[in-house]
Amino acid sequence: MKTFLSILLILLLSSVVDAQSIYVFSVDPLSNGWSYYDDYGSSPYPGFGYNSANERIDYKLTTSVDASFIHTQLSSTLSKDYCIRFEITPANSNNYNTFFPLILTPYEVTGTHLHPWRQNPISPSAAGPMQNIDFLAVEVYSSELRFFNRNGNQLTGSSIMSMNPTFQMQANTTYRVELEISNSTTATLSVYQDAGYTNLLGSSTYSIPVLEDMNHLYIANSNGNSNCTQFGYLDNYNIDACSGVGLESITFVTAEKQLVKIVDLLGRETQITPNTPLIYVFSDGSSEIIMKIEE
Repeated sequence: MKTFLSILLILLLSSVVDAQSIYVFSVDPLSNGWSYYDDYGSSPYPGFGYNSANERIDYKLTTSVDASFIHTQLSSTLSKDYCIRFEITPANSNNYNTFFPLILTPYEVTGTHLHPWRQNPISPSAAGPMQNIDFLAVEVYSSELRFFNRNGNQLTGSSIMSMNPTFQMQANTTYRVELEISNSTTATLSVYQDAGYTNLLGSSTYSIPVLEDMNHLYIANSNGNSNCTQFGYLDNYNIDACSGVGLESITFVTAEKQLVKIVDLLGRETQITPNTPLIYVFSDGSSEIIMKIEE
């Protein structure tokens, strides 16, 4: 009974740990709970558009002085040991100035300047430094893929870190990006060539501050610079646990049971006696009534 309860507990825990938020964009995200914000106004194109023919998110920006992003609240809160995967295909080799394919934050961003990394608490009309909130981000600066984190409790808690060695993205090439958070203090940014995330192109590991639990996802275009040229598309966001216990990791091993003793129907230990019903007690706790027939 104890073994059964232990296995049941493992199964229940695995159902929680393996909870996933998957966005394949097979339908327009704006019709399925995502929100869109755009305050730039100087570009002739919207920052994001849904490509129904290819079932993906296209991003396009030629010049910008403000921001655009799409946002959703995650179905499961991320605390530690989680992975975020997505696909990005830049259409131009120089995604100047900055584009954020991924931002995770504990809070829905509000205020006059809705970029989570932009609002200046001293001079609200100016861009930066960051709002006083925690977040993790993956950004494309020029053609470089970088990692960005912000600890809202510290004035110097933000950092933008290049991959080492530096990973340069090429135009019209699909990259599979994975950001893995381990024990809330370590982040690993990896880039893969294939959809199976096995052909590794580059990887870097960073130390990060202990951040609050994340439950909001932003995909943001532009950092407010007036000279931005960003084109491409995004698809297949998958957010889940990296190291959860899954059903496939539970192995049931049944050892061959051994005979422990033989007792009669009154419970007295005895030897094998032909033509007499006896109780055989085995090492796994089971018992059987056996009678060996001899003529």
